[in-house]
Amino acid sequence: MTPLHEARDVKEAVQSWHRTLDAMNVLGFTEDEVSAVCSVLAAVCHLGAAGAVSGIYCQSSAVTGISH
Repeated sequence: MTPLHEARDVKEAVQSWHRTLDAMNVLGFTEDEVSAVCSVLAAVCHLGAAGAVSGIYCQSSAVTGISH
């Protein structure tokens, strides 16, 4: 994940985030539920920034007994 550098990209991201928050409000999410969603999104972003991957690359040989 990379930071947004173009002003247009930042503006679109902010608009998208506000639409997402509006949708959660329409669906009746409580403040605690919105906070929980934000926490999960933050965790996913941190995992992505840390280089976490899915698939065979995340299987540890110590866990599976298989070396890659």
